[in-house]
Amino acid sequence: MKTSELRIGNFVQIDGNSLCKIITIRERYVRIEYLREDTNSLHRPLIEIERIKPILLSENWLINFGFVENKSDIRYRHLNSLKIKFNYKNEIIYNYSESRIKLKSVHQLQNLYFALTSLELTIKNTLK
Repeated sequence: MKTSELRIGNFVQIDGNSLCKIITIRERYVRIEYLREDTNSLHRPLIEIERIKPILLSENWLINFGFVENKSDIRYRHLNSLKIKFNYKNEIIYNYSESRIKLKSVHQLQNLYFALTSLELTIKNTLK
């Protein structure tokens, strides 16, 4: 990943497995925050950007962020004014006017949501 793709507060993976949150961004490093399983304490290391990997977007992530089903069409989910569709390729398609944006990762959805609403997209429900 590139640091230009990230924002503070984005959820990402470190070394492809541990869920963490970006708290500082530098040119080649990021500071992340995650709960250590062995000590059950918050850990905030500074790590190389190469170790950061995106989290694939899933319907569970939409639910965890608080998106709810559209009553008239259950293929769509809504949160505030953002309407998205989860398609057969496990991509989120956001329809705005006549354009379509394909999102494949959690941080992309967080960034789009912030760009459109000026609000942070945070976990509302317990991660499943």
